[in-house]
Amino acid sequence: LEEACLNRDIAVVDLLLKHGARDDDCRALAVVVKNKDDILTAKLLSIKAHPDPENRINKKAMSEQIPAASTQFSGLQSLTYSNMFANTPVMINWHCQRCQLSQIRPQWLVDAALHVNPKLRLNPRSQDLVLYAITRLDVSNNSLTWVPSVVFQLQSLRHLNLAHNKIEKLPSEKDSPQWDGGDRGNKKRLKHALKQYSAPLLEELYLQYNRLEVLPDEVFSLPGLVTLDVSNNKLPTLPCKM
Repeated sequence: LEEACLNRDIAVVDLLLKHGARDDDCRALAVVVKNKDDILTAKLLSIKAHPDPENRINKKAMSEQIPAASTQFSGLQSLTYSNMFANTPVMINWHCQRCQLSQIRPQWLVDAALHVNPKLRLNPRSQDLVLYAITRLDVSNNSLTWVPSVVFQLQSLRHLNLAHNKIEKLPSEKDSPQWDGGDRGNKKRLKHALKQYSAPLLEELYLQYNRLEVLPDEVFSLPGLVTLDVSNNKLPTLPCKM
């Protein structure tokens, strides 16, 4: 597997992974991260996603997408619920990848969830909906310097571990583009998109041992949050909303 990654031979990598090749020591992953090969990085990270036996998908949130999805899929034949929407909860374990993993790309999350819900690969238009399946995400003990806002918008996510990284700043609504006009429907959609912290089920958030100097107020708007650890950061003060 490592040799195939060195040669950037996607076909051989696919064949090896299909037949159960593993990268537990992260040697192959270190190669592709060093080469900045996003395609192979996504493939190697995706095999570290597994079914979550303890948590369930937030079907209420997913069902709210059914009208939009029905329009999106209009004209396609023989679609069933199972190949339009994910039905297996996904836990992603990217803990301590030994490759100086410095970022999380949204597409990597999609590919990881598709690894556990492969039926959705048959309908590329439904692949973004597979993010509703992610219930656990552990990217602790890496070299992350930032976190994309999509992580805090995962509708079924319950446990998020970002500890022991190099994160200097979390997403904030202040960083989002402002709406500058247009019809009311677009305004409503953009207002929803600008809500950076909209993970309704997130219970545990671990941010200890990072480089945070500010904790966004929006973190405390997460309705299900029970446990928050921000110890050993560079926080001079805590937000009033805490």
